[in-house]
Amino acid sequence: MILFPAVDLKNGQCVRLEQGDMARATVFNLDPAAQARAFAAQGFEYLHVVDLDGAFAGKPMNAQAVEAMLQAIKMPVQLGGGIRDLKTIAAWLDKGITRVIIGTAAVRDPDLVKGAAKQFPRPRRGRARCPRRQGRGRRLGRDLAGDRARHRAAL
Repeated sequence: MILFPAVDLKNGQCVRLEQGDMARATVFNLDPAAQARAFAAQGFEYLHVVDLDGAFAGKPMNAQAVEAMLQAIKMPVQLGGGIRDLKTIAAWLDKGITRVIIGTAAVRDPDLVKGAAKQFPRPRRGRARCPRRQGRGRRLGRDLAGDRARHRAAL
């Protein structure tokens, strides 16, 4: 079994959202790099990071915090949130992100997933997923309907 500890970033801080509500965030660490080091010290081999502000804005918003985490640890990091084009994917991979997660963009722009799979063949691949809440697909805080709610594509 592989466990991925998760760090959700909002305003450069590590948070947990109550039921996915950005207005109901609890800060659990002011220093994302320190949190990444703590997970590494606990023996975790991978780290999952989500730029929550980026997910809602549609572009990376916590780059400084993510970059600090990359400098602080040596373990592979997968990142999601605000990754909606090939240029952003390439930039994160070049900075040291091991795997990108394409969420909303995979539903809105399936050609992005295809293009990313071609441009970034294994092992430099990402994952596309549809964010879930209570068993139903979500996109930017709104429920998806029909087959699109079950849309998942792996790069």
